[in-house]
Amino acid sequence: MRITPFIATILLAGCASQGAIDRFDAVLEQPWFDGSERSYGSWLDQIGRRPQPATPMSDAQAAALSGQAASLQAQAQALRVELARETDRTVRVKHYRALRRIGDELRPLERQLQNAGRASRTTVIQPYAS
Repeated sequence: MRITPFIATILLAGCASQGAIDRFDAVLEQPWFDGSERSYGSWLDQIGRRPQPATPMSDAQAAALSGQAASLQAQAQALRVELARETDRTVRVKHYRALRRIGDELRPLERQLQNAGRASRTTVIQPYAS
C-alpha cells in the first residue's frame, strides 16, 4: 500500500514530462522556426560573423533622411530646453512623452542611415545659442 502513492507520483511526472516534450516538438515543427534565430540578442551570437555590407542609398535619399533626422534632433533639443525650465510635473510628463515620440520617429531614420554607412552611431547635440 505504501508503494501505490509513489507509483502514482512517478506516472504523473512521466506524463507531465512527455507533455512538455510534445510541446517543444510542436514548436520545432512550426514554419516560423528555422533554427537560425538569434538567442535573445546575445552578443555572443555576433562573434565570428562578418559585418553586413552597407545597403545602397542614393545621395538624394541620404540627404532627405539626414534632413528629417536633423529636424527631429532640433525638435528634441528644443524640447529638452523647455523641459529644463519647466517646474510643473504634469507638463514635464507631457514633454517626456513628446520626447519619446520624437525618439521613436528618429531611431528608424538613424538606423537606415547607419545601415547605408551614411551616419555615425552617436548623435551630436549642437549647443544652443542664448
